Amino acid sequence: GIAYAHAAGRIVASSRDTGRITTASLDGRVLDEWDLDGARILALDVTPDAALVGVGLCDGGVRLLDTRSRRELWRYETEQCIPRLALCSANRTVLASSIDDTIRVISWAGHLVWQYDGDEAEGFAGAAMSVDGNMAVVGGDDAIHCLAPGGRLLWRHPISGKPALGVAVTPRGE
Repeated sequence: GIAYAHAAGRIVASSRDTGRITTASLDGRVLDEWDLDGARILALDVTPDAALVGVGLCDGGVRLLDTRSRRELWRYETEQCIPRLALCSANRTVLASSIDDTIRVISWAGHLVWQYDGDEAEGFAGAAMSVDGNMAVVGGDDAIHCLAPGGRLLWRHPISGKPALGVAVTPRGE
């Protein structure tokens, strides 16, 4: 995974095979590197100030990391792969999509805030959250879902073809 911390002007990237996380400046200088004990990282996001990094694991689970201390703040275990996640500074949460049709919103303290169990998709691959945390958009094999806080379905738009791997929400919530 790769993410851009715009307020800090940093790029954070991870290796799926080695569990290595690298922080770099915009001119390509490596600022820091550390290993996550060989964890197979599939998804990554970073806060705008680059203080926190969230990772979704191939083998299941989400971790929140403090980049300054290099400490793992918490682990949230799941049985299924986490292909995408998004950090939201406004409401201090992590949105994690799972291939088992489950969307979880986890607080920065590591507790489940809400969960949405999709019954019409065949795994959620894309995930994005509005800047204010009031809207989550997730993509699956057959539809894009928009969710309100608490996991209430606002709308569902069918798609055809490949799964919606990438979804985004503009700063205005569009």
